[in-house]
Amino acid sequence: MEHDGPDPPLAMSHADVPPQQPPWARYEPTKVLTLVQAQEALLRVRPLMQQVDDHLERIRELSGLLEDMTQYWGTAIDDPTNPEHPTYQTLRTEAEDRIASVDTLVQQMVQEGAYVKSLPQGLVDFYAVRADGQKVFLCWRRGEEGIGHWHTLEGGYVGRRPLADF
Repeated sequence: MEHDGPDPPLAMSHADVPPQQPPWARYEPTKVLTLVQAQEALLRVRPLMQQVDDHLERIRELSGLLEDMTQYWGTAIDDPTNPEHPTYQTLRTEAEDRIASVDTLVQQMVQEGAYVKSLPQGLVDFYAVRADGQKVFLCWRRGEEGIGHWHTLEGGYVGRRPLADF
């Protein structure tokens, strides 16, 4: 499930609800790890990321269904007498529950020392310190065998360098 564009908003679409930043965007780890510690943490983070992927796939499906219902019914979808209102509420509740589950999973990743940069792209960084004392990120992306790159705190994904330069 590759995604190379910007992260889509994960809040349910509704005419009167503005797009929101995902709740997990506020989480930043406080741990600084060695390469070995980061590789060990990745073994625990990877299955959490798979669970996130499963939730995100369903959230996208639910968002599409909710958007379709909102476009068809407009604000009338909120009227309890609307025949589609119970279905709408059920879908909305499921989406909210899944967003909360993703939030919990991200918190678990952060406890392992991961800094989740992009859920759809599966980008995760770990704070580390190079031998010269420079604080950097060890970088992993979904699909990669393990942590094989690092980049400066400002460099981002495009500034990735092989671990041989670490």
